[in-house]
Amino acid sequence: MGKYILTAFLFLFILKVNAQEAKNIADLDFLYQAIQQMPSYKDQLKGDKEYEKLYQNLRKDLKTTDDFEVFQKLLQLIYPIKDNHIGFYRKPDSTYQFAYLKPALNLLELEQKYTGVPKDNLEGIYLSNDGKSKYVLYPKDSIYYLQSLSTGNIDAILKPTFADRFDAIKFLPGKVPYILYRNVGFSYGALNGLPYRKENVKSYAGLNVGDNKYEYKKIAENIGYL
Repeated sequence: MGKYILTAFLFLFILKVNAQEAKNIADLDFLYQAIQQMPSYKDQLKGDKEYEKLYQNLRKDLKTTDDFEVFQKLLQLIYPIKDNHIGFYRKPDSTYQFAYLKPALNLLELEQKYTGVPKDNLEGIYLSNDGKSKYVLYPKDSIYYLQSLSTGNIDAILKPTFADRFDAIKFLPGKVPYILYRNVGFSYGALNGLPYRKENVKSYAGLNVGDNKYEYKKIAENIGYL
């Protein structure tokens, strides 16, 4: 009897995996079609054989049922595009249950290791902009992880793009569990574009220019000013 139950269980599991794979491929296809409509794609990657190969390879590797792993695979279509205006996030259905990434690391040892790291160094101890939460930012396999020192949850993942610039995934429990931020910078002890800064550094507020009016003037072909 146990054999037949096991066989039935495996059959149902295979059906579930196949259904998830079909959904993942549909999401990938939709994203690829949307990307092809973007001016930045047309300028940079239209007709690029390597990009097409990347897309085809991703279609063959979407059997996972891990939602965040799927999100990371979809991001591989976005990373090659140099366009800071691209936003990308996961909008789950009502059945989705958010779960933070939570590496099993000794938080006390991490805090001791990175306390005292110079403020002009990307790695180190960070505070939320309101000063209520403390984090540690550390590298692993060429990626940076921002981990809460109170909960152990990963709050953000930073992927280097070029000097002191990153594509960042920010975790936001709720209707949008994670979102991509592009061109996040590090300067003056703060992650510009994300709500984190090093300890004992000034927090600079954005300049409020008010409700001013501007005029755009063209001074040459493809050159203008505001």
